[in-house]
Amino acid sequence: MHIPGVGGNSGYYNTQQTQHQNTQPNPANGTGSTPQADHLAQKMESLRQQLNVGSIDSNTLLQELQRHSRHDRTLEQDGLNMRSYSDRRRIELEAIPGGEHVAAQYGLSVSRSKDMNSPALHHLRANTGSDGIYQTGDSGNLPEKVSAELFRRKFGTQGNLAYVHVNSPHSARSILNLYQGTPHMAGLTTEQFMQSERFQKLGENVYTLIMDKTPKGQTNLLEAMPRTLTDEGARPTMYDMMAEFKGAVRPRQQDPSINNQALIHQLRGTPGNSVSQRLREIPNQHSTGPLAHTAAELIDNLVTMLDARGSGQQLRHDVLLANGLQALTDVADSLPSLAKDGTAIFATGYHALLEELQVCLSAARPYDVNDFRQAASPLVAPDQLPPSVPTPEVHLMSSGTSALTTALRAARHLTGSNQIEYLAAPGYNDTPIYPDLEKHLQKNFQVSGNAPIIVASLGDDSSPRLGSSKGWDGNAVIAGMRERFKAHNGTPLTLVLDATMENRGDMDKVVGSFGREIAAGQLRILSCTSYQKQTGLGNPKATGGGIGLISVNDKPARQIRASLANIEQGLNRLGGNDTQLLTHMLISRERAFDIKERAVATAQTAQQMLFSGTGVLGKFAHHQPNSSIASFTKDNSQYTFFTDSMKQGAKRGLQVKCPIDGVFGLCPQHVEMREGSGYTQTTASLKGDQIRLAFGQESPAELTEALQLVSILQSGKMNQWNAESIVHMATTLLDIPKPDFSTQADKDHRLGNALAQKLIDIDREANPLPPKAQIQNSAELRQRELANANDFRIHSIVSGVMGLGISTYLANHQANKMPLANPHTAMQGTNRRELDYLLYGLVHSGMPHVSMNSKLAIMDVQATVCADDMKSHDPAIRRQGLETLADAGARLQLSSNPEYFFNIPEPVFNEADDEMKQHLVQSMLGHMEAHSQLLVAERLYLQGQHVKLQSVLRGIEANAAQGPLLGDSTYSNRDQQLASNSRLQLQVARFFNKLG
Repeated sequence: MHIPGVGGNSGYYNTQQTQHQNTQPNPANGTGSTPQADHLAQKMESLRQQLNVGSIDSNTLLQELQRHSRHDRTLEQDGLNMRSYSDRRRIELEAIPGGEHVAAQYGLSVSRSKDMNSPALHHLRANTGSDGIYQTGDSGNLPEKVSAELFRRKFGTQGNLAYVHVNSPHSARSILNLYQGTPHMAGLTTEQFMQSERFQKLGENVYTLIMDKTPKGQTNLLEAMPRTLTDEGARPTMYDMMAEFKGAVRPRQQDPSINNQALIHQLRGTPGNSVSQRLREIPNQHSTGPLAHTAAELIDNLVTMLDARGSGQQLRHDVLLANGLQALTDVADSLPSLAKDGTAIFATGYHALLEELQVCLSAARPYDVNDFRQAASPLVAPDQLPPSVPTPEVHLMSSGTSALTTALRAARHLTGSNQIEYLAAPGYNDTPIYPDLEKHLQKNFQVSGNAPIIVASLGDDSSPRLGSSKGWDGNAVIAGMRERFKAHNGTPLTLVLDATMENRGDMDKVVGSFGREIAAGQLRILSCTSYQKQTGLGNPKATGGGIGLISVNDKPARQIRASLANIEQGLNRLGGNDTQLLTHMLISRERAFDIKERAVATAQTAQQMLFSGTGVLGKFAHHQPNSSIASFTKDNSQYTFFTDSMKQGAKRGLQVKCPIDGVFGLCPQHVEMREGSGYTQTTASLKGDQIRLAFGQESPAELTEALQLVSILQSGKMNQWNAESIVHMATTLLDIPKPDFSTQADKDHRLGNALAQKLIDIDREANPLPPKAQIQNSAELRQRELANANDFRIHSIVSGVMGLGISTYLANHQANKMPLANPHTAMQGTNRRELDYLLYGLVHSGMPHVSMNSKLAIMDVQATVCADDMKSHDPAIRRQGLETLADAGARLQLSSNPEYFFNIPEPVFNEADDEMKQHLVQSMLGHMEAHSQLLVAERLYLQGQHVKLQSVLRGIEANAAQGPLLGDSTYSNRDQQLASNSRLQLQVARFFNKLG
């Protein structure tokens, strides 16, 4: 019986076997002379050059390449199948009996941006089809579609009414109480509504209120419903909705041939040889260090908990758990090898690891309510309380916003007052307030001085309330509360404290500083947090909010605690699969501070290196010293990229204006336009007249690549950018003569080769190693390949060329809308030589220590230039485009290569001679394994590109007899369909038969 993802036909990578097998090319059987062997040798030599070592143990090097290749194969299939990685995993999990809900919940995230289709953006995609943030007012389209379909299944087509979906009867009553007496209630009271057919249960934790729409001519109160649902914490979670949408679950399947205890042992590894140890070998100072060490702890804690709860024995033959454990092991095994590619690539592997971690936790369900309470307890700092104060419990709410609004209602009950004040502290101004909370306060409370309810935060997020040069933190809360007690009139105070952006140790300090006042009944603290931010450990998969009351055990406190328990019970969140992951993450709470502290350091580095205001650099308008968030003021002027040089025969007047609230120099490979903080990568969002940057884990080199041009443009000191500008910058930085393009074209790439060699030389100068040194194990390799380069000149040049790519795109977009004689020659201009010089130098240097994201972006610019050449009326220029693309593809061997191969016009490919065709196939696709190449062939067939298809098939035939050199393994075995070389040859023959 074939079980997806389990057993001998799995296709998953066997880490124990690989540590001993010899996978070197074998000259005896001819492998050493194939194009695949050449590509492997090139990969090895490229890595040797990157490490700048005299010698390296071949088995160590091959092992690293094998581990990386699993990620590469998965990434290739992500693009070539036109399905995301998570799509394929969902198909695989759904095929396992009992895995239906796990499959439906795979890839869910609190924050999801729209997929970008640029071929340069090649990351593993863990998507769900949602284009919004489903826990807030901007909920995207997926939740509405799911809830509408759930209602249709149960009750038929919706009528001309308003359908409001909530998560519990308690939430339903809260919403109805707000709308009681309005036309939407059909004349019913709240309880009458709840007892009528207008209140329906769609599924577990999913209910519908069927309300009347607003009569014509009256104010549409329902327009505020999304905001109301968020404030009240009434939204059903997508985890519950997707499980209900999937429907019934088949009985879990057991297979006696499976031994999950052995899989757990494999994941644990042995002393000196475990996945978690290899992750911990990544130096902490490296940009991926905090994420790698977090991944190691999450893996070790999973193994420990599965052992402690006996899951390996109780579920020894469980197919679903086995699938999750094998996938988790495979992702984790290749993760350390991705670190040298940069933060972004490593982060996508890290996110995949969290997805597989949730599969394992959903299958085993090792945690119970007590585990959650224990893991969440730092929110109320029980160890800092006097013995007379009872140990508080943390209750799980639907979101951080609902925890805060619930806390405010509780504070109103405790004090009998509707008056609040924002905490202020000497030298800090007012506390930062989360914008959604501030809107709620302005609507429902009265702000006054010396109020019994005090609102404060433990850190700054996205608030317009910016403090002084001191960053707001726990010390500010302590100072502010001490000032408040100086003016105390004897009335007990209630502090509603948002601990979401807490710094390490802040909660303990605050509670410990006021233990006497708490024990005396003079202070109560309602501590709240959002689990969607820092607790998510760099990925917003965990949903919900926490709330706990720190107080003496008097009658009002007991009433509030009972109320919180009732709300929690009605929400029924503790039984969900997502709470298993949340609990697991809370156990590793200290790692959240590691990730945050690295993000804070990243923001400080950006300020010192790139936004210092010196020279041509811009300057941050706001940045708190202990915050990972900074902003600069939006310049309403338009930056002008002079692109006349990129347009043949164009006059100097042709300009492309790029509004700062559009692209403003941000390359989407590096900085995504998305709200949020606590993520692995820097994001940008617009906040009024401010452009807000929430920093991630990037290294100084990656920051230079991503933000140097942004800073230059933001400064207003330089408002034009073209190839000539970058050549001047590059030659100045590298201290080399400016190339003379006046005599003749650089047909032999003499100038470009000189630039490439200079870039290689400065890398070796910056990272010297004795020539006789030899690397003999993965730990030494990790230290060497992650060495921090301290020379950022190449990264500055990359930043400029990426910015030129943005302007080139805009130029071509504008040019193609203009009545031009030949719009396809936009790249054939007087400064084309400068651009070719820069691109050749970067590409053929290999761009040492440049992040994979930036390499993809530079290749995208190169491919854009080549694509334009291929549209020329001159056959020589068209061939030049093919040759340049082939040479660049062969040098860099990137995951985006197939996309550029697809985009070669079929007539242009057809007019090339056979040698050029095979050169293109080998350079663009030769680094891919057989199955991935077959996917290329399938897509070419579907697109009707038969000339390219025949060349690809001949290449597959030529390599088929040799077999894969690095293994055709991926993170998901669903696409592993090549059981033998004869099967591959049969598939190729079928393609040829289709072509006649």
